Amino acid sequence: MPNVKNAHQRNYQISKSEHFVSWMSGMIRDFCVTTFRIDVVGDFYDEVYTDKWHQVVKANRRVKFFAYTRSWTKPSLFAPLVGLGNEKNMRLWFSFDSTMPVPPRIRGIRRCYLSTSDTDMPPPGTANLIFRDNQETVLKYSPEGVQICPYDNGVTATTCSKCKLCWAKKTGPARKAVSLE
Repeated sequence: MPNVKNAHQRNYQISKSEHFVSWMSGMIRDFCVTTFRIDVVGDFYDEVYTDKWHQVVKANRRVKFFAYTRSWTKPSLFAPLVGLGNEKNMRLWFSFDSTMPVPPRIRGIRRCYLSTSDTDMPPPGTANLIFRDNQETVLKYSPEGVQICPYDNGVTATTCSKCKLCWAKKTGPARKAVSLE
């Protein structure tokens, strides 16, 4: 839709501005934001932009920030993303799907898998949370015990603002005990 496209283009231009950090910090304070998802649409596109978000996160210590990113696959962005993810008020998720390599295990950064069907599951030991594009059945945990996003599990009546799993803790969700028998 033209109005959405125009809004995304405007936001992109603002992100390239040298005043982005002060502008964003001002908006966060003016609207009394307590939790902020970075890049609902889009991703970290270069080192400068990633550093700007790092500055915003550091300037707003009382705000919990969270983001999902596939940009960890870009060598030039890996170290800046790890630095951003290490901030105490930042909850960073390295996301991946079956077409991508498995993200490395980094302390303080969680990994989420984007599933396309009930049979599309991450390799064992690689994900802290699973999002499902297509909920064919009720599924709270993968066969390995990885939690399915409560909003996507097909049975839990919740919203992100009620669940808070993605930003409440630095560690991943609890795993369901799985029998090895």
